Amino acid sequence: MSSTTGVTLRQIDRIGGEEFEPGGTLPGWICDPSTGERIAQQAATDLADVDRAIAVAHDIDLLGTWRNLGIDERCAILERIAANLEPLSDQVGEAESLGSGVPISI
Repeated sequence: MSSTTGVTLRQIDRIGGEEFEPGGTLPGWICDPSTGERIAQQAATDLADVDRAIAVAHDIDLLGTWRNLGIDERCAILERIAANLEPLSDQVGEAESLGSGVPISI
């Protein structure tokens, strides 16, 4: 569901490099705090997927993949993440403003 501002809120889970939509919903809604308009039903990640995410994170931690990287390699990865997020900054800002009720100018 989208709001009158054009922001579409949709949860995407990512586990072990795989992206998918959560399997469940919660009874509550994400609402525009200014108008009370329903924007999206709250999504719920299945317990089995939460367990799988924890297991994947645990395995990665045991491998030391991140821990063993040098500072330059970590910085390069974080820079790539930032570069991928940059084109979404207006959408993220609008969604955060809508969800929190704080004007986007702030």
